[in-house]
Amino acid sequence: MSLLVALGFVWGCERKPEDLEIWRTSEGGYEKLAEWAKSPTEPDAVRVRAIEILIEENQVSDIQPLFEAMPDAATRAKFADAIYPLVEKMWTLQDQPSLSEDVKEQGGQVKVGDSKSVVAKDIAFFMQPYASSKKTAYEDILGAWMSKDQDLRTQLGATTLGQVMPRSGKKGLESMLTWLETTAKPATVQRNVMEFAKDDPKIMGDLATILVKRANEKHPDVEGELEVALLENGHPNLMPYLEKAINDPAAPNKLKDGFMDAIVRIQGEKATPFFSEVVRNQSGLLRWVAAQRIIELRGKAGILVAANALPLESAAYSDEDLQKESEFLCNFISTEMKDQGVDSIAPELTRGLQSERWPVQVISLRCAEIAKEATVKGDVENLKSSKTSLPGWGDSKMTIGKFAGEVAAKL
Repeated sequence: MSLLVALGFVWGCERKPEDLEIWRTSEGGYEKLAEWAKSPTEPDAVRVRAIEILIEENQVSDIQPLFEAMPDAATRAKFADAIYPLVEKMWTLQDQPSLSEDVKEQGGQVKVGDSKSVVAKDIAFFMQPYASSKKTAYEDILGAWMSKDQDLRTQLGATTLGQVMPRSGKKGLESMLTWLETTAKPATVQRNVMEFAKDDPKIMGDLATILVKRANEKHPDVEGELEVALLENGHPNLMPYLEKAINDPAAPNKLKDGFMDAIVRIQGEKATPFFSEVVRNQSGLLRWVAAQRIIELRGKAGILVAANALPLESAAYSDEDLQKESEFLCNFISTEMKDQGVDSIAPELTRGLQSERWPVQVISLRCAEIAKEATVKGDVENLKSSKTSLPGWGDSKMTIGKFAGEVAAKL
């Protein structure tokens, strides 16, 4: 039968699903199929078959506009459910590329080819929002798609895993968490999860637990996307690793600084005891940065908290310039108090100058000097008789008393 005869037959009576087959290869055929798929005057069976042929011919880009043109949600749900058997059949072929060792060695790039399963995945993605009775079935396809070879599969088809995940249900989320265990881009994967689950404490906790496991395996060489993922997570489950890294001399200072900020975001004022331990037990820059964090968290009350955490043993300052560090800390305090709207720290300095702990006296003297708190001059002068030596000072004969005399002269 010639094409003209066939067309005449179709025009002369009601169109049937089998009449559409000739349009697979006819000029303008895809446009005609899309037209009939959208037409409310065509029988449902014809409209379904038109959609199916477009899918079979990998015209994925036509499907979503076609459904968007349908007049209402009920119509879209009816046709999304109706085409599911075809989508399932294509999905079960499982003919998508796999990530072989040879492909990995060549950089992990693959060609999709004529994969029916990849097409089925893309159609499942577009149909899931529209479907009714088959919504969960479409989600299952998407969840299964995400269950392995994730770094490969984000390359395949018209949709990435980040797009697919929100429509993949519980199974997809579980797959994404599994992917996080091995992916080279944990920050990217985590962001995809957080786009729709950042307010779910359980999911964020699961993410944090996986990141901690990976960080412990890489420690202390935690960098790149893994470091970023840890910093962006913000869940308390991170705390054991963050504290471990900060206390480990082998971990780089840059990492520690970022992790201190993360702890502040996670715990707020509740982080004070940890930072106090760092001030007490660590040395060098780390000690003084931790002291700053305490003051950031506690405001003027944190001045004495940080100062009281400083160790009494002179040997603890053997590798530090206490003269310079105390100056840096009090300059920081002066700036921070202005930022926090604090007019005076005189009451805190008075208590510090009356303390029995020499490190507290030193910090109070230095801050009185820098803040020019003349109201505490009497308490400063009361320390002039102290013979307590100051370790790590430019003048090896410096004592609390001598330093107090210098400060008093400036007030």
